[in-house]
Amino acid sequence: MSVGGVDITGISKTGTPAGDLRIRIFDNTDIVVTGTTVTIDKDNLLTGASARGARVRFAAPVSLASGTYRLVADCASCNSSNYWRIASGDAMDATVVPSGWVGSTTTDVTAGPPITWTDSTTKLIPMRAMITGITAPAATGGIIGG
Repeated sequence: MSVGGVDITGISKTGTPAGDLRIRIFDNTDIVVTGTTVTIDKDNLLTGASARGARVRFAAPVSLASGTYRLVADCASCNSSNYWRIASGDAMDATVVPSGWVGSTTTDVTAGPPITWTDSTTKLIPMRAMITGITAPAATGGIIGG
């Protein structure tokens, strides 16, 4: 599949973060996928503003082989008083969360690889990959919506 960027809903900031919000895709070995690092300028959202959304596009679509990936938003120079926040919700019923989906509240992604992820199978974080193309493997019967 190829991905052209990431959509995020519910971004806000608290205080005045010194750094921009960075969006990346990590592979299953906690390595950043080449071509997926994009930043949102720290001055694009007002402090204390109600949560907003952002669509970040990669310079070019990035091909992802079959596997497990993480959409990661972080800030290298934020602290407990000045930080970015992405709204999340807890599912009332875990059966509504897609299989294989996890939300994470890991606070340090600079320590890896490997990274110690703090995952929840019931936390819904409003981030999604903007898929620009999917190729079905042979003999699978096609792609739903493809």
